Amino acid sequence: MFGTYLIQVPFEKGIEIVRSRGYQLVGDHSLDEFTMEGVELVETEFRAFMRICGQVREDGEPFIVYSDVEARSLFLFDPGESGSIKIYFCRLS
Repeated sequence: MFGTYLIQVPFEKGIEIVRSRGYQLVGDHSLDEFTMEGVELVETEFRAFMRICGQVREDGEPFIVYSDVEARSLFLFDPGESGSIKIYFCRLS
């Protein structure tokens, strides 16, 4: 009866939330710069992206959140335990 729906977060608000959580943010990078063979791209919605950031922080791994202004998205690298690299990203409105 009740479906899951995604809440669109404005790009500027997403940036503000990332900064308010104390995550290091580096701006104006293109996600395309970082996509290469062997890298898995994982698209998430904003809340899931923020949960992933929190989990990476809890694991004690240093990380940077990147913003792609042109694509209005945020992304981060997760080197993973198995050696496979994932890039988690979310698109904002």
